[in-house]
Amino acid sequence: MNNEKKDRKSTLFSSKLKNLILGKRLLIDTNIIIYLTDRIQPYEKLSRIVFSLIEEGKAEGIISIVSIAEIMQGPLKKGLKKTALDVRKYL
Repeated sequence: MNNEKKDRKSTLFSSKLKNLILGKRLLIDTNIIIYLTDRIQPYEKLSRIVFSLIEEGKAEGIISIVSIAEIMQGPLKKGLKKTALDVRKYL
């Protein structure tokens, strides 16, 4: 599949994803956040869409305290206390 077809397919999927979650309450699992923070492809773009809609007030995001602890564990293990605090503040 050439790049133009991939881009078209990706844009169509992104549009469908937006339509599915507009106005919804979403339980955000740990992996969705890690895909975004660690830039894991091809899921980073989809995670970015989810968080953009939440930030714009077009969807509501809910996250458990367990997920927050899991997400902060990586930076803390690496000695990146500021990163962990930034993540906690954002969430």
